[in-house]
Amino acid sequence: MARRRSRAMQSPAQFASVHFAGLPLGDPRRSRRAITIASDLAADPAASIPRSSGDWCRTKAAYRFFHANAVTPDSVTSTHRSLVLAEARSRPVVLFLQDTTEISYGTPGVRKGLGPIGHGHKTDGLLMHTTLAIDPAADRAVLGVACLKVWARDGVRPHEPQHVRRARDDRESLKWATSVREVGAPPEGSRWIHVADREGDVWETFDACVKTGSDCVVRACGSAARRKAALADGGPSTREDACELRDLARSLRPGASCRVEKRGAAGGIALSVSFAELTLFAPRQLPRSTNTLRVWVVRAWEKDKDPSRDEEALEWVLLTTVPVRDAREALDAVHWYAQRWTIEDYHKCLKTGCRVESRQLESGERLAPLCAMLAVIATYVMSLKSVATVRPEAPATEVMPRAYVEALSKLRGIPMEELTAYRFRREVARLGGFLARKSDGEPGWQTLWHGWRDLELIVTGASL
Repeated sequence: MARRRSRAMQSPAQFASVHFAGLPLGDPRRSRRAITIASDLAADPAASIPRSSGDWCRTKAAYRFFHANAVTPDSVTSTHRSLVLAEARSRPVVLFLQDTTEISYGTPGVRKGLGPIGHGHKTDGLLMHTTLAIDPAADRAVLGVACLKVWARDGVRPHEPQHVRRARDDRESLKWATSVREVGAPPEGSRWIHVADREGDVWETFDACVKTGSDCVVRACGSAARRKAALADGGPSTREDACELRDLARSLRPGASCRVEKRGAAGGIALSVSFAELTLFAPRQLPRSTNTLRVWVVRAWEKDKDPSRDEEALEWVLLTTVPVRDAREALDAVHWYAQRWTIEDYHKCLKTGCRVESRQLESGERLAPLCAMLAVIATYVMSLKSVATVRPEAPATEVMPRAYVEALSKLRGIPMEELTAYRFRREVARLGGFLARKSDGEPGWQTLWHGWRDLELIVTGASL
């Protein structure tokens, strides 16, 4: 079994110099400016550009930077994405969590280059589709952003028949398969698993995973759950004779049980789990390049509730390309999907911790690369939570900058040799308002970040 590795926490300047180095921006001066801007933003992600820059000259340079044609979401994140994929290749199992979030910038028509978003399309903004790499064996340690797409809708298309939508090459539902292909194939001996919610349940997602040699765990959506499927062992061989997926999944007998975390439910909830190998039939509207796919279905539902009668009952019908031959492998699929909430927490960090929706640049073309830079910085913010989980008893100086450990030691009156990685994290959280009572559990990224900011100000003052 491969040993799990921990990554040392870096200062904002160190993080920027590594993750924004050598960007393909057409001018080495522009590449150096990217490191400066990223360092300023990482030191205080919630601050505006004028506040983080500190003076008018640096602020004006930042505005010019984001106005340059060579500065795009792809170019700004290129070094970071390469580092993330290199790190993923060294780990036996990596989850690539995919999700889309809307970034709102208010009243339509005020700024150019934005598109309609939100309920009823009454707001202008950008769409961001993120593929976040995490290590499930290291307490959901965030490795970083493996793929990122930022775009604005051209407009709201009128209602189109399903066969017309499926024929378009620019439909948004292809973003899942595009991300799978851009992440690419895992190295020999590694398993890369793309995890998606119901919006990702489109045929092209599974097809892309099969063709790249990666895997996926996708929750079946409402309409797709009614698609045709058959048991691989002895089931019908034609689409016309097959059953609806949801009915087939609900007919399976439980073969395992587990508990998963649920917000608002102390101790999590108990689930029954069933599983089977399936032949999945392609939708009628899809060109018949591939008629069937071999997948496994894993159904997880609350033990004490009947999902068919209780609308509040939790029920996951998961489709996966990872072979599920026994109860242990079925539980693996359930726990992989249960970790999908990490990307929702990440998008919350992007919006509340990095205040991506409060940025004042004048157009979507300028806002898009700034959003991409903040998307990378959000991984730095979240890394505080996981940096001390793999080796909690290691000396804090092995996973944290020494100046930060020395400052915390003097501030809290704790000898440096007594500060382990775990205790350092708890003490930083206490600076951010964490009470550290027995019933409080572990601190979240927001509390940790508030404490880290205070500690960083102390370290900066000491250095001066």
